[in-house]
Amino acid sequence: MIIENNMINLDQSRMHEALTLAKSSLVRTSPNPKVGCVIYNQNGLLIGQGVTSPPGGPHAEINALNSAKQAGHSLRGASVYVTLEPCSHTGRTGPCTVALTQAEVAEVYIGVVDPNPLVAGRGVQMLSQAGITVVQDVAKTECQAHHAAFFKWITTGLPWVSLKGAMTLDGCLATANGHSNWITGIEARTHVHQLRARVDAMMIGGETARRDRPSLTVRHCEGSDPQAVAISRTLSIPNDAPFLRENTILLHGQAASDERKSILEDLGVRLIELPLHNSGKGLDLKYGLQELGHLGITHLCVEGGGFLHGSLLQDKLADDVHLYIAPTLIGRGKPLFNFTSVDTIAEGIELEQNYMQQLGKDIYLYGVTKYSDH
Repeated sequence: MIIENNMINLDQSRMHEALTLAKSSLVRTSPNPKVGCVIYNQNGLLIGQGVTSPPGGPHAEINALNSAKQAGHSLRGASVYVTLEPCSHTGRTGPCTVALTQAEVAEVYIGVVDPNPLVAGRGVQMLSQAGITVVQDVAKTECQAHHAAFFKWITTGLPWVSLKGAMTLDGCLATANGHSNWITGIEARTHVHQLRARVDAMMIGGETARRDRPSLTVRHCEGSDPQAVAISRTLSIPNDAPFLRENTILLHGQAASDERKSILEDLGVRLIELPLHNSGKGLDLKYGLQELGHLGITHLCVEGGGFLHGSLLQDKLADDVHLYIAPTLIGRGKPLFNFTSVDTIAEGIELEQNYMQQLGKDIYLYGVTKYSDH
């Protein structure tokens, strides 16, 4: 069958609508992916839309179908656009493939196939066997990028790790004596809070906990607070640290005393002990990420100091970087990234899929990490 270019562009446009819907939702859905879905009738009218609900609630397709039904629209012969392959198994909810089949939709356009072993093409197969036309890979690159955190978690058990940092033009997060408030302006700090509202958890190191005393909450925009996580080898974190609240997660080493553990547990904190790194220096961060993954955290943002950021980069555990760069030079300060120097430029860590934006006087730079094979 020959598909005209204008129809291809139309399908891409409708899939982008579904993506925008998913990205604009402030509801946390992890460990489930945040899927977007829109439904058009045969006359080209948008009749339904939906985003994945929190765990245990309806998936995006069900919410879209329900919105169409509640508005009195017939779903027979409709076209469904969904950013991820509809599920074909029964978990906390029933299979979306069954609901779509029962609704008698005519077409399902899928952004990307779900790598979850419980799905992995079975959704496409079930829809096709029911006589529904299935079109795959619509805006595939954009859908893959949107679902990258879930894809990593479902295939490796590890959360997607974002590094976030504010720095001066000469790469410092603070002056030599530790002063850092504020490197960037309110526009950049608001952008950071929008990032916090999108991720599952925020993690800091012990030095940041003691020096900056962050609350790790969402304040300058709409959205709920992420899960607070900190890592400290000896749990040398003030008992009145603002981020310590019910179910805060603290990663620590064997050096933490029983007294410190008891005090923190009484505050409602969850403690997870990590083994030493195989180098003998520091804690095993990959083990810590696996433990966070077991808790259903699929996207972790790290607001660490130079050593924590550097350790994650050194072990190739960071997936992308969010940099907020101020047009300021301060000389010899504390570096945002502190790890073993490479011998050649070719061995450096590059950022791909770059995006830049002016935020007031500051520059926001985003990129996905590309590690050298050298």
